[in-house]
Amino acid sequence: MYLGHDYTGYAGTEEAEHTIERELFEALIKCKLIESKESACYSRCGRTDKGVSAFGQLMEEAGKKLIGEYDFRNFSKFNVKNGITNYVRKIMEVEVKTLDETDDGFTMYELTIVGRAFLWHQIRSIFSVLFLVGKGKES
Repeated sequence: MYLGHDYTGYAGTEEAEHTIERELFEALIKCKLIESKESACYSRCGRTDKGVSAFGQLMEEAGKKLIGEYDFRNFSKFNVKNGITNYVRKIMEVEVKTLDETDDGFTMYELTIVGRAFLWHQIRSIFSVLFLVGKGKES
């Protein structure tokens, strides 16, 4: 996982000195894992713009895995008084939006989940797990 808030993006260019790519290659060369960028048979796939981090991308990616019809009993609190015996719920859409990025490295996200019905504490539990995925503490 990377925190890109302090970088000018991923791809190293002549003008951009503080990039993730440049930092990676400096570390690989310093650790003697490669001799140079040119000898590494390296190609990049994807991009990261200035100020972006992996948190939103991981939460979005993990959220998409929730789309469909599943038994969500592990994402809810049981309330036997309500007589709920069916824990299958259908999620049609999961969206993570970046609301506010600050200069101090903190970012506010909005999570939108669209479904037919939800279990008690289901969304709260899903958000907690997605947050842990974004921090690299769950996979």
